[in-house]
Amino acid sequence: MIWRAYEVNDATVYRLHLCQTPNGLRQLKLVAAGSDIDKNRTNEVIFATTTVPNDLLKKRDIDAIVGSVKLENGDFFDVDAHHMWLTKFESSQLDSNVRFDEILWATDQPPQFAMK
Repeated sequence: MIWRAYEVNDATVYRLHLCQTPNGLRQLKLVAAGSDIDKNRTNEVIFATTTVPNDLLKKRDIDAIVGSVKLENGDFFDVDAHHMWLTKFESSQLDSNVRFDEILWATDQPPQFAMK
């Protein structure tokens, strides 16, 4: 699940935390930039974006966010149809038909993909 439009306050600047739970579930979490949650990140936060324009957050325009907002490390990221994040490198390996067990994941444990 992604954030809801009503959660976006015009007076607040946001970023997305790209998280992965211990069982491999990847999700995007909306956080106020500079908040305690943003500054004191848990082990589940793998990456964070730079700030995201509020208009894109309100529209929940994932494609525009992915195309214009970078991670703090300067890389871009992808999001699949189930709102699971992937690094560009992970996506390129999947698109190149690299065997699943040979993919170099950004995390110690591979992500948990939605059932087909």
